Amino acid sequence: MRRTPDAPAFHSQAARKPTSKPKATLMLNFSRGFSLPPLGLTVPEKLEDALTQCAQGESPPEIALMQLLIVSPSEERGERALGTAIWDALENREGRTAERLGAIHQLWESARKMVQTALR
Repeated sequence: MRRTPDAPAFHSQAARKPTSKPKATLMLNFSRGFSLPPLGLTVPEKLEDALTQCAQGESPPEIALMQLLIVSPSEERGERALGTAIWDALENREGRTAERLGAIHQLWESARKMVQTALR
């Protein structure tokens, strides 16, 4: 397809449809000749949204943890939000919700231990 003289040479951001949620793009490069395509990841507005999506089974714990870490202003705030969500689920006898949120906590603790071990 040939470009006409008055056609733009590239697509501007303004020409794209606005989306309701921001997206993060992840590009993995393993070696000179091999890379995975970009992965669009929806980033929730609030850290509680990441927890709610996981609690409702809309996203796996791994994705919810990544989203939580992206949108949380601090580690303490993220831990507090997760702990509160788990406590509320247990208090309301929502066992499946508590299990899903507990899986996020387990992943977080495992990642923290790996980082601490690597830094020793």
